[in-house]
Amino acid sequence: MRRAAVGLFVVLWITAMSTYPGWTQFDANSVGHDWWRNFLCDLLAAETPDGRINLLGSIAMTVSVVVVIFGGVGLVPTAMVMLEDWRRADCTWLRRFAIVGLGISAVTNFVTCSIVQLGGELTPVVPTAQKSSIVFLLLWLWLVDHRTPSRLA
Repeated sequence: MRRAAVGLFVVLWITAMSTYPGWTQFDANSVGHDWWRNFLCDLLAAETPDGRINLLGSIAMTVSVVVVIFGGVGLVPTAMVMLEDWRRADCTWLRRFAIVGLGISAVTNFVTCSIVQLGGELTPVVPTAQKSSIVFLLLWLWLVDHRTPSRLA
């Protein structure tokens, strides 16, 4: 179920990015989606701040988020499964890499967003960290053994 959710999320995310008309907080005249400068929430908007229509991309991104949430992903259950997965003897180096990568990128995302909220300058590090967190989470979800941890059973 999770692999199907991850696969569908990726297809819908690519659809949303490929149909995005353009605009970033760094360049209002940009054309198309910029991986390094657009936020995920930019894809959720049916209209860009400068008035360009993004209806198809907005629908695709909204559905992708719903698919991942209802496809078995939730913050607390995922964290509990990750901790249980880390302790398992059969946890591969790639799954551990995904867990560490998610943790590092999530902390980077939190810190950079906090700096912006405190009046610091918005830099491309913020949207890049945001997407890195998502990529590592999707990688781990794809690789993880989907058995319920013993504490959750």
